[in-house]
Amino acid sequence: MERHRGGGYAIPQPVRVVGGIRAHNRKGDFARSWWGKRWLAALDAFDLGVRLGRGKNYARRGQVVSLEVAPGRVRARVQGTRAKPYEAEIRVRPFTPEERDLLGARLGEEPRNAARLLGGEMPQGMEGLCRSLGLSLFPEGRKDLEFSCTCPDPVTPCKHLAAVFLLLAEAFDGDPLLLLRLRGLDLEALRESLLREAREERLPVPQPLPPDPGAFWGTPELLPPPSLRPGGEVHAPWARRLGNLPFWRSFRPFLPSLETLSAALAEEARRRGEALSGEGKG
Repeated sequence: MERHRGGGYAIPQPVRVVGGIRAHNRKGDFARSWWGKRWLAALDAFDLGVRLGRGKNYARRGQVVSLEVAPGRVRARVQGTRAKPYEAEIRVRPFTPEERDLLGARLGEEPRNAARLLGGEMPQGMEGLCRSLGLSLFPEGRKDLEFSCTCPDPVTPCKHLAAVFLLLAEAFDGDPLLLLRLRGLDLEALRESLLREAREERLPVPQPLPPDPGAFWGTPELLPPPSLRPGGEVHAPWARRLGNLPFWRSFRPFLPSLETLSAALAEEARRRGEALSGEGKG
């Protein structure tokens, strides 16, 4: 280990990773949604100390090489100070088939909560709904979580596992269904079940408009042409609504980069539209 002039020892730095998974939040909290924060609250039971700060640094530097969410477990490879990445794993008890069916049936009875869930938002009542069925949506500290890592740190969870846990919280922010996948729910089956329940709801019979010969044979009032320079533009609105992509692998933040590209394309479209409009007038 390298020794400083002052007599202390330098902290070994991790091997730099190209194309690693980086946290979107460069400072502050890793979770902004209530469900992301509830996930992070499980770490409080472990009193990580300096390991939590080092885990944040790893997550923001892109030291996590790969991360996979499967029912009941999360597997990741985290690059530390050694040449070979460490194998890290987080295990959570998945719901049983009976518990999954029970939860899916209850969600089918609450279309408003189901719609929010499918729209990318965890309903406020989701945690209470699970508790009413005897289920725990979020891990309750040590009794619900198991950790393992191939690093030499004797303390668990280590900084490598902390980095993975933090990146998961950020990913859950944008996609709460990922948390349900970790709990063992088949997301496609859940979507199909909820959509089937919605289709089976009785819809009102549409009524035809009253006959109006004058409106039918008359000349309708034309709408004004669209403005080529609308005010109050919001670039990449759908991407903003969906939020950051989980497990992002670039130095450049996702949404600002997409907004810059969207603004450039919009400006080019306006320029060409104005050119065509000028040709038509000529």
